[in-house]
Amino acid sequence: MRGTERPIYWTSLLVRCFLGLTAWSLSEYTGLVLVEDAALYERQGARIAQEWIAHGSSETLALVMESGREAWMIYWLLAAFSFLLRGARALPVLIVLFNLVTAWVPVYTYRIALLLGVSPRGALRAARLVVFSPVFAFWAGALYKEGLVLLALNVIVYQGLVLQQQWRLRSMLTLTLALSILLGLRFYLAAILAPPLVVGLLLGKGWGFSFTRRSLTIGCLVVGLILVGFVSQVRDLLPQDSWDLLTQIQASRDDLASAPSGYLLDVDVSHPIAAFAFLPIGAVYFLSVPLPWELGSFRQNLVIPEMVFWLSQYPLIFLGMREGWRSNRSGTLLLTALTLSMLVFYALFVGNTGTAYRMRAQIWLFWAIFAGWCQNRSACTASLRA
Repeated sequence: MRGTERPIYWTSLLVRCFLGLTAWSLSEYTGLVLVEDAALYERQGARIAQEWIAHGSSETLALVMESGREAWMIYWLLAAFSFLLRGARALPVLIVLFNLVTAWVPVYTYRIALLLGVSPRGALRAARLVVFSPVFAFWAGALYKEGLVLLALNVIVYQGLVLQQQWRLRSMLTLTLALSILLGLRFYLAAILAPPLVVGLLLGKGWGFSFTRRSLTIGCLVVGLILVGFVSQVRDLLPQDSWDLLTQIQASRDDLASAPSGYLLDVDVSHPIAAFAFLPIGAVYFLSVPLPWELGSFRQNLVIPEMVFWLSQYPLIFLGMREGWRSNRSGTLLLTALTLSMLVFYALFVGNTGTAYRMRAQIWLFWAIFAGWCQNRSACTASLRA
């Protein structure tokens, strides 16, 4: 790590450990449920570790990996931590060990911002947004899989931006590995990101990346994904046609919207025309709920102040996108294409305030960079005048 990155990492680690251990303490001693997923992951990880110790292999892990749709990667990682502890169940220790990994997320945010051409001051502001915003710090700190998802997303984008500028075998291998890891966390995200990522790599930076090298990059990426089984797994997990996909999205959305924190329950997205018509409304809801006056459960009310803050950031984000389009068109196109792909899917899929808050972090992760771009007020002022 460079000098500026060290305080980002250590501050990120402290914030995440504080939130994670606080959430665990409240859940353990007050009955307030805040780490239910973490407790499930920890139990499964400990079970897998015990099977490794006893038999050298784990039937539990094999069954989870065979289904393809569960987050087997988080089970594997926590099982590895538990194995190092010789099967001991110590959730607070696992939280700290887990955060040693996920604390890298804002460091990569800082690196991505610099690669895009954001000033060091703006890149630092983007990193601080990811360090201190609870939507990032809590989901990582409390041992949820979102911490690893955000790290995989940042690594993918960072290596993609590097490959836009020049061919690097290490970057290609890292990008392939990160996509494969994402497949083991949220399989649909890996499939959503692959097409815009390929387009972004084809463009290169400023068209200085030769067509031969672009072709080599794409060819190596495809070959690498085939070798690690990425292509075959995506093909097996995804529906065969768009109608089947929309039917599954409709079923999932109905299930989410029927919860107490659900919204827009009677919505039909089961066929293309209806889905296209609903898309703008779904996107607005996904990016804005809960609004300040939408009081609900205790946990929903907790996130309202943060939501108000991010609503105030949206104008800066859009101005930052405009400035990015002028300064680094290919890199900005890569980020906006990735986030718009996720936004389209989640706008149709999500019908629940809690789920929207959780999944929105994947988009805010990159939009924080555009918000950081407007740390340079002269650049934003120029964008407004133009």
